[in-house]
Amino acid sequence: MSKSSNNTLGGVFCGRQIAPGLYAETVETNRFLIRAAVGTSHATRLGEVFGAAASFQALTIEGQHVAREASLRAAAMALQSNRSGSSELGSDK
Repeated sequence: MSKSSNNTLGGVFCGRQIAPGLYAETVETNRFLIRAAVGTSHATRLGEVFGAAASFQALTIEGQHVAREASLRAAAMALQSNRSGSSELGSDK
């Protein structure tokens, strides 16, 4: 994981990189906005992850439950996998 806390794509703050091309921005305590890089010019919002310790719940931007995982990274990757099999969700374009 990247230790950098100031990642931006296309001038938009994306939070910390938790996997290649996958970013988590802390919105508030135990709540994270998940974005995926689209090339090097911008990022797309995938959804939010809520949780702490060993229980993280991933939801799409529309509020659809995607997964419950043991780590933030695993929950964010579930959102990324869900997006690959569905239509375009939110965008920061």
